[in-house]
Amino acid sequence: MGAKVMGVSEVDEFLNGPLVTWFKSNFESFADEKLTYEDLVDGVLIHDAFLRMDLHVQNSDISASGNDASIRLHNLTQILGNVRLFYEEELGHVILRLPDIPHLAKNPRLHVQGAKLLLCLLLGCAVQCPNNEHFISKIQQLDEATQVAIADCIAQVVHVPDIVLSIDMLRSSGAKDHDLNDMDNVQRAFENVRMIYRERNLYRDKLCNAVRLARHNEIGTTYQDISMILEEDELNSLQELLNYSARSDREETQKREGELLEWKSKVRAQREELKEKVDDLQECKDELQDCKFQLSKLMKENERLVSEARNAKSYRDELDAASEKIEKVDRLEQEIVRYKEKLSCIDYYKTRLEEIQQHNRLLLENKEVLMEQVNSYKAKADKVLDLDQQMFKLKQQLNDLLLENAANKEKYQEICEEKNQLERFVKENTKEVFENGFILDSEDFSLCLDNSLSEQLTTSAQSETLKLELENRRLSTLVDSLKENSFYENSLKVLDLEKEKKKLSLTVDALKEDLRKLSQKHEEFEGDCKKMDEIDSTEQQNLLDLQLKYENLEKNYAIVVREKKRLQALLEIKQKRSMDCPRSAIDVDQRLNEQKVMKDVVNETKIKQKDLESKVIALETEKNIALIELEKQRKLVQDKSIILDNASKVIQNLEKKLKILEAQVDESALEITNSKNIIDLIDNNSYNTIKFNKSPNKTKKDDKVSNFMKDGKEKVRFQDYIDSVDVENQKTIFKFVNGQLIAENEIIQKSREKNDFNQEINDQLNSDYQRVAQERNLLRNQLKDAKIKLRFYNQSIENLESTCKYLEEECNILKSNKIEHTELKEDFSKLYQANISVTAEYRKIKSEFTKIATNYTNYQSKLDSKNEKIVDLEQQIVKLNHRIDVLMQINESLDKDKRSLMDNVSHLLEQNHELIKQSLEDKEHYHMEERKNNDKVINLNRQKEKLEEKIMDHYRRLESCPARKKNSGTSIVKSTFVKVRRVGSELFNRSRRSWAEEISPAVERSFDFEYTKGEGSDLSLEFAFNDEQVHELTHGATRPILECEHISAIRYNISRDHDIVTIKVQPHH
Repeated sequence: MGAKVMGVSEVDEFLNGPLVTWFKSNFESFADEKLTYEDLVDGVLIHDAFLRMDLHVQNSDISASGNDASIRLHNLTQILGNVRLFYEEELGHVILRLPDIPHLAKNPRLHVQGAKLLLCLLLGCAVQCPNNEHFISKIQQLDEATQVAIADCIAQVVHVPDIVLSIDMLRSSGAKDHDLNDMDNVQRAFENVRMIYRERNLYRDKLCNAVRLARHNEIGTTYQDISMILEEDELNSLQELLNYSARSDREETQKREGELLEWKSKVRAQREELKEKVDDLQECKDELQDCKFQLSKLMKENERLVSEARNAKSYRDELDAASEKIEKVDRLEQEIVRYKEKLSCIDYYKTRLEEIQQHNRLLLENKEVLMEQVNSYKAKADKVLDLDQQMFKLKQQLNDLLLENAANKEKYQEICEEKNQLERFVKENTKEVFENGFILDSEDFSLCLDNSLSEQLTTSAQSETLKLELENRRLSTLVDSLKENSFYENSLKVLDLEKEKKKLSLTVDALKEDLRKLSQKHEEFEGDCKKMDEIDSTEQQNLLDLQLKYENLEKNYAIVVREKKRLQALLEIKQKRSMDCPRSAIDVDQRLNEQKVMKDVVNETKIKQKDLESKVIALETEKNIALIELEKQRKLVQDKSIILDNASKVIQNLEKKLKILEAQVDESALEITNSKNIIDLIDNNSYNTIKFNKSPNKTKKDDKVSNFMKDGKEKVRFQDYIDSVDVENQKTIFKFVNGQLIAENEIIQKSREKNDFNQEINDQLNSDYQRVAQERNLLRNQLKDAKIKLRFYNQSIENLESTCKYLEEECNILKSNKIEHTELKEDFSKLYQANISVTAEYRKIKSEFTKIATNYTNYQSKLDSKNEKIVDLEQQIVKLNHRIDVLMQINESLDKDKRSLMDNVSHLLEQNHELIKQSLEDKEHYHMEERKNNDKVINLNRQKEKLEEKIMDHYRRLESCPARKKNSGTSIVKSTFVKVRRVGSELFNRSRRSWAEEISPAVERSFDFEYTKGEGSDLSLEFAFNDEQVHELTHGATRPILECEHISAIRYNISRDHDIVTIKVQPHH
């Protein structure tokens, strides 16, 4: 009970410990109460965690145990195999302590330490696997206390060589300054340990396999033979292990002792060499002191020479600086010359600006003139617009006249109709009068006989009336013809007027186009004026900028002159200083060469000057020619301006003519109105006459016949008077109308001729104006080209003048240089003599210096060789000391390794003793099982004999029965073989369960066979075996499986095709 209580408390501590909490953190589905110890030891969850590490898993045949010890043992052995593979193959480590898997599988609660060790190894795999970041992040999410405990567990696996041993642990255990040889030794030692542990594992696996084979081997030797074989194998393996370990220890100790002796001898030899080298070093030190003394002397001499060289160098630097400053002065002088040229350009720009200003003034004047012209043209355009309006009004009036004419025609037709009616009425009245007269005559004939006078009067009146009617008809026909003629004449006049109007509109359009062109030209002139103003402003700005630059240049020039004077003073001082230097002679030679070059340059410049003078003369002639051409162009411009003035006068004349035409148009309009008035008068007169004719008729109707006779004479007289008045009126009207029409025709013809003449003049003026404009543009372009040429010639003249000045200055400089040259020659002769003496002294000093330098170099080379020797000796001493220290450290580490290996060997021996005890305990169980199995085998043999007898009986029946009854026989045989198969499988399953529970996990076995009828009368049984059973069948074929040797009638053959073994049973004939 106490052991059980202890087991329960250990399990609870283990489940609440850091390893299980880390394990549960990998499975989020598990809560604290769900995970039990049995689930953990079952192996399925551990295998899942191992798979999550993305490791190469070889054995993955793991299933839930269901509290079955054999399945649990199978699962745990496969997990342990995978863990060992990872540590040994992937990481190259050696697992020193392995969990006791058989005991953990049988009694998990009594072997909690084995489960802890297994989880520790799994934690090491998780930390060192490729997917370690995931597991480390999971650990970091836990409590600090659990993190510390897990860190201790990781250190036990990774850093401490108790559970797992690695080469890094062995290297880190020693000193940091290991030699390569020591590292090799450590590597070899680690390889040896790895080999020992592999052999141990191999022998242990062999032992387990042997026990397993012996237990599963149901056919063979007796119990005592198997136990003897196992004991001998175990003892031999253990003896070999002990002998190998002792031999390896002895060999290693002998090797190390031999190496130690070698190292000691090497150390003695190194010490002797060290003493010799110390003596040599002392001698070298003495020599070195002597060399140092000589070196100090040489250094002093060297310093003195260096100071002299520095002084010489400083003089050279000062000379170089002075020459650079002289070059700067020359450069500044060139810049001054360039600025002078720019100043001349500025003067040219000034003159050019004045010219442009004058040109601007002229342009402004032209602009004013053009503006006046434009204003006049605008006024004309306004007049043209007024004329357009008047024309439009006239058109409207014409339309009105046409409408009135149509109305008059209608009125005329009405008057004609009324006239006809009156004529009819008059006829009727006359008839009535006649009838009344006849009646009166007949009535009064009785009253008075003297009525012949009245008859005569009536007849005379009738004749007069008939005459009047005829005259009236004639006059009406005349009126109609006159009306028609007047209408046609009016229409012709209207058409002529429209034609004139069209011509005038065309002239107006032409004048408008001219005005538009003039306005465009005016805009262009305005744009040119604006551009010129802009150019003027920019040039003024440039002038201001140039003036500022000129002032700055003058200031810079003054500064440069001062600097030049200062530099010349410095140069004179430096020249005085450099009298003692040998370089002055070379400088003098250079100056002489430069002067020669300058002479050549002067000659060349003289030649160039002559060429330039000739060019200047040619340019002057060209300039005179250009001036003459310019004067010609100016005259042409003046002529063109005169032509322009004439054209402007012509335009003014045209404008006057246009005004006259406008007046003529006004007159034509008046004439049209007069003609309208005349037509109205004619219509009124005709209307009045008709009215006048109507009125007496009306009176006649009113007064009737009573008053007719009284007023007959008056009527005749009045009628005569009316006819005469009408005739006179018509004559006067026709005369007046004809006179007016003739005058109007003459006026219109004259206006037409004038218009044609004006049109021709206008066309000529337009063509002259265009020609003049083209000539003006050409003249402008010619003037521009002439100005550009003049500018170019002026620039070339100025450039030539500046070059002449420059050449004159150079001639003056050359004259002064000649004087300097003579002075320098004298100085050169003096310097040359001084240089000879200085060079002699310099050669002496140089020879002495070369001797000292050769001595110095010799001593320096000796000193360097001694120094190198000293350095080599010091390095060798350091290396030897280092090697001694390393050897001591390696020796200590080897001692430690030896102790640890001895501890491991003792641990292994203890494990072996435990294994032997376990195997002896298992033997007792094995004997018990063996007895049971023997009983079962005896039963099997009996059943097999019965079976053989049945088979033989079956074959006898087959031989005796006909062919058609063979099938039934085969079915009987098949049923018997199926029974045999069932019995055999039950037997093997029982034996397998008992062995699996007591000894070790084994692979699940299947022992099945099938019955097949071959050709003829052969029977074949096909069995399916695993690898171990196949090995037993093929290699151990001396013992038959079915034990049927004593039956002479049956023969069987064993053959293997891949993993299927077939046993053929044949009757022996």
